[in-house]
Amino acid sequence: MTQIIEDTNPRNLIDLVKEVHETKNVLPEFQRRFVWEPGFIAELLNSIRYGYPAGSILRMRYRPDEFQHRAFDYVDNNKNDPPIYLILDGQQRLTSLHNAIYGVGKHCFYIDIKKLLDNDSFSSAIFWESYNSRRARKLQDVNEQIESSVIPFSTLLNDDFYDWVDDATNSQKNDPREYKKKLNNVLRPIRNSIKKYQFPVVGLKQDTSLEAICTVFETINNTGVRLSVFDLLTARFYPRNINLPNLWEKAISDYPILKEFDVNPYFILQTISALTTNPHRVERSDVLSLGSSDFNLHWDNTCKAFSNVLILLQSDCGVISKKWLPYGTILVTLSTVVCKRPIEKNPAAAERKRILCRFFWRATIGSYYQNSSATRIVNDIPKLLRWVDTDECLFKFDLDDIAEDIILQTTPKQRAFYKTIMCALISNKTRDLHTGNPISSLFMYERKIDDHHIFPLKFLSSKYMNKPLANRRDAPDKFENIVNRILIDSETNKAISAKPPSEYFGQIITVQSEQLRKDIWKSHFISNEAMVAMQNDDFDKFCKIRVKLINRL
Repeated sequence: MTQIIEDTNPRNLIDLVKEVHETKNVLPEFQRRFVWEPGFIAELLNSIRYGYPAGSILRMRYRPDEFQHRAFDYVDNNKNDPPIYLILDGQQRLTSLHNAIYGVGKHCFYIDIKKLLDNDSFSSAIFWESYNSRRARKLQDVNEQIESSVIPFSTLLNDDFYDWVDDATNSQKNDPREYKKKLNNVLRPIRNSIKKYQFPVVGLKQDTSLEAICTVFETINNTGVRLSVFDLLTARFYPRNINLPNLWEKAISDYPILKEFDVNPYFILQTISALTTNPHRVERSDVLSLGSSDFNLHWDNTCKAFSNVLILLQSDCGVISKKWLPYGTILVTLSTVVCKRPIEKNPAAAERKRILCRFFWRATIGSYYQNSSATRIVNDIPKLLRWVDTDECLFKFDLDDIAEDIILQTTPKQRAFYKTIMCALISNKTRDLHTGNPISSLFMYERKIDDHHIFPLKFLSSKYMNKPLANRRDAPDKFENIVNRILIDSETNKAISAKPPSEYFGQIITVQSEQLRKDIWKSHFISNEAMVAMQNDDFDKFCKIRVKLINRL
């Protein structure tokens, strides 16, 4: 068999990323685009911070005669020098690292210095913001970073780091020398460990056949599955007669709602970790430290608790399918508490359910679980237990304090908050436009009901922009906001197409009695006055009316 491997050498992470930035490392044109979510990137940064293996890089020398190439996403491609290597495996990791280290891409990554000074883990201290968010724009200013005790991940690793530390030190009125020492004690180990990190790099020979290259590439993309904690524990506990895949299959058979919501089994493991540690701990290292006795004691009860929590959210909080769950990690907090304080066959169950639902709304509207979810989980469990036991609420967010302009800015791009508001609408017992029946999870599935525009995009673009949208993704937020969204079955949505409300509204209501019509549209937070605005195709007036109704949830 012909040997196609040219060399296998470790390469410094910083050098590899620099080669990406300088387009010395490029991608074959047939590679898929960058798709990783910021949470995956944070996990990768955490692995590298602690020197955990993060896979290898596969590359081959560039062959201009046979391959079209492109630069990595978010890399300036105006370089005159030809590339040196094509990256066959490692695109997602190298793009993630390039974006974080050079401060480019859709998300900006930061380190919360206060958490590090309080001895929190690196994974709890790292967080991200959308590049165009208000906070990210504010944090472009060094003074704002210093005042907020936040350092951009890109600054941590570039030559500006020492100037940043000096500026932060000079801002301290009380004992700046001691503060500088503390900064260096928490930041330099992170900086040094990342700068020293190396990836194993496998190089293919330049004369490797196209057939062999395609076979290697297809194998990578068809079988390359991220190794999870669940996989690691499966291997660890198999010799102890604990078969995790079989246990999970039985769990989703006994509690079908776990499969319906596509629950990540890692959340089950985190909950077991929380139940077996005091104080509660749910970090990756804690989960990997679980013993077989922990499973024997808590597995069944934990799966049952997850099922009960999901049934509660589905029936009382409008989370009627997995699509509308704002944060999966909130299930760990809720299920840990339910394991300790059951909500079935108990005289206190009704009150406990009320408090759990109240917590769900506070946590999701307040975006508690957007970042640092492990820290949030361990902090929230004792607070929620205290609320359940004593009726004393230690969570500060005011459910009535949501400004109308925030609702008007909420589009599907703000995934979690959008889902939360939609759940609030659904929990109002939203009815089907035709039958008047409440929209349940089964009904939603059978009728293929989803969220669609009330004023269609084509109609709005013609009216307000005097031209059709070239791409639906370019629609202004004003057209996409949740005030212009309603739950409609797919058949009705196709029938509406680009019709203005004045046209399709009449077709829907002609077969409804006046009382049924009022009840149906009221369940969607559309009042008589809002219906008049629809009949007049008055989008601005409709939004002003409906946002006030939604704000009264």
